[in-house]
Amino acid sequence: EGIIPVSPAADHVGFFVPQAADAQIVAPLLCRDWQPLTPEHSPFLGIPDGPYLAHASPEGLAHFEATCRRLVDAGFSIKSVSIMPDFDLIYERHNIIVAAEAAQTHKDWYPGNSNLYHAKTAELIERGRQIGEQALKEARQGQTSLRDSLAEAMDKHGIDLWLSPSAVGPAPKGLESTGDPVMNLPWTHAGVPTITLPTGFNANGLPLGLQLTGRWYGDEDLLAWALLLEQTLKT
Repeated sequence: EGIIPVSPAADHVGFFVPQAADAQIVAPLLCRDWQPLTPEHSPFLGIPDGPYLAHASPEGLAHFEATCRRLVDAGFSIKSVSIMPDFDLIYERHNIIVAAEAAQTHKDWYPGNSNLYHAKTAELIERGRQIGEQALKEARQGQTSLRDSLAEAMDKHGIDLWLSPSAVGPAPKGLESTGDPVMNLPWTHAGVPTITLPTGFNANGLPLGLQLTGRWYGDEDLLAWALLLEQTLKT
């Protein structure tokens, strides 16, 4: 409640806290029927190898690989798995949904107030107005397909959490943009929960992070395991 939507099929509400333990306090207040969990074992971690991971910058990828080595040295099991070979299509489908639904959501507001919209939002809405119902229907079906394929890969390889960079690299300069969201895109598209843990800084003092992704409706497990990984990465 109280949020102006952009794309109902892709919008996800989250929150920022200093550490994972604080998220355990906030989550039950925001999420109905939240059940805090105590992990019974360390998570088996998967790296989503393939075209998705190639979108990270050389700096971001090097930091990600160093972070994974820290987890292995601490005793965590990590396995690289080739997934999302059709990442370009996932990317395309996601942007179709966001644009088309933005146009639908704002159809009553935008025509008389287009001058009040940020240029990027206006461009998104204009693009969405050109997308037909069939294209949107097929893109939405792709969300379910991706969610199912991720679950199948986790079952096949015994993976509890996916690891990935939280962004392509460090924060971009200036306030014109929050940066490229491509590292978040497939998880947003599939509707699965993620959490980012801070993992250090680059040479210019800009922060970098590790993104953990859980199963569909596996938020409680994700946060419980995030506490374990955070303790390791703080040392």
